[in-house]
Parts: sequence; C-alpha cells; structure tokens
Amino acid sequence: MKRKKKYRIGELSERIGISKDTIRHWQRKGILPTQKDENNYNSFGEDDYYQLFQIHIYRGMGFSITDIKEMLLVKDFQKRKAFIQHRIKQINQEIEQLSYQRQALEAATHMKPSRDLEFKTIRKTFKLQQLDISTPSQFSILENRQDQLVFISHIHEGGDHSHSIFIEVEDRADYIFPGQTFVHFTSPKHQLTDKEDQAALQKYALKENLILLGDIIEVHDLKQLLYHEYNYVDYYVAVDENKN
Repeated sequence: MKRKKKYRIGELSERIGISKDTIRHWQRKGILPTQKDENNYNSFGEDDYYQLFQIHIYRGMGFSITDIKEMLLVKDFQKRKAFIQHRIKQINQEIEQLSYQRQALEAATHMKPSRDLEFKTIRKTFKLQQLDISTPSQFSILENRQDQLVFISHIHEGGDHSHSIFIEVEDRADYIFPGQTFVHFTSPKHQLTDKEDQAALQKYALKENLILLGDIIEVHDLKQLLYHEYNYVDYYVAVDENKN
C-alpha cells in the first residue's frame, strides 16, 4: 500500500511562497489543522497542502480570517458564490474610498504656499450632508459666527468644540444651497474683521455690478488639515445682478 505523502512546515512554506509564521498563525486561528508527527513536528498531508494553498488564495483576494473559516465549511455552490459577491461589493466600496483619497491628495499637491485676498464670481450648488460631530478648535476661526453654516470636506476626526457641520456630497443631501451666483474669495486673515477686506469685497461687487445677498459663509478645506495650515479661509457670499 502506497504511503501518503507528508510535508513539513518548511517544505510547504517554500512550495507555496508564504512564511512559516503565517502558517502557524493560520493554525492558531483555526483555519488550518494542527497535526504532529512522531517527533512532535508539524506535519501536513495532501489535503492540508491543498487547504493551505486555498487559504493563501483567499487571503490574496482580501477575504478575512472569519470569512475563510466559514467558506472552508461551506460546500454549497450558491453559498460560496454569495461570499464572493459580498467580497466584490466590499472591493467596490474600497475602490470608491481609495479613489476619493487619491483625488483629495492630488488636489492637495496644488495648494498654494500662500494666499492673497482675491475675488472670483462663480456659479455653484452646495449639496450638504449634516454631521453630528464636534470639530477641532482650529476651525473656530470666527468666534462671532459659531451658528453659521460651515462647509467642511470629509472631516472624520472629533474634537471638543461644537459647530454646525455640513459635508459637501454628491447625493444623500440633507440640505441644498441652490445653484446661484457667488463671490468666492480667499482671505489670508484668521478673522474677517479687517475693514479693508470688507471694503475690497464691496468694491469688487460694485465693479461687477453685483449686490451682496445674505451672510458670508466660511469654507474650510481638507488641504488645511493635510498641511496643518490654518492661516487662510475660503469664503462664499451669494450675489445677484444689480438691476438699479
């Protein structure tokens, strides 16, 4: 009778291309059986070899240890297919998150090292999702306007200072600032109290034949967090054509 092939841990490590520590870790997690030979060394049969290779493939596809443990027990084709479809859904979510991270970081590379007071007339629709969180104190730039709308892009860190927080989103909007014309300007000041800034805004509006509507809205940028730069603020103020 032909004797069944047995493998030592080092042999499987070389054949499959994974470390011995990884194999031992999977044994401790219960997804790979632990067997000892007469010399008390880890010993693996052909079925163990195949299962180890299978686990290696699953881990390469991003499946968790918990999912792999369940998948190894499931023999039904449709149930295994459901695991795979769930992993595809997770991957799509990860791709979306990674895509956002790449775009945000690429945008941050274009950040100006310094900001001057400058004005620009634009059209924009703000679609906002409200978050019930606190913000770091660095964003409390205008102490007299704590109850104003604050647009902040994708801040997930909490703090001990309260704001009304709105994150700009493409869908699931809790609040829509309708598409209209704004004057967008960047101030290098920590506080918009400089009469020269206010006068410059009025002068720009007069030159462009615009009238200012409502409050000035402060906008904090993700790039401020990445570079730890809080020495400027972006502002928006709604405007309309002066027909008088």
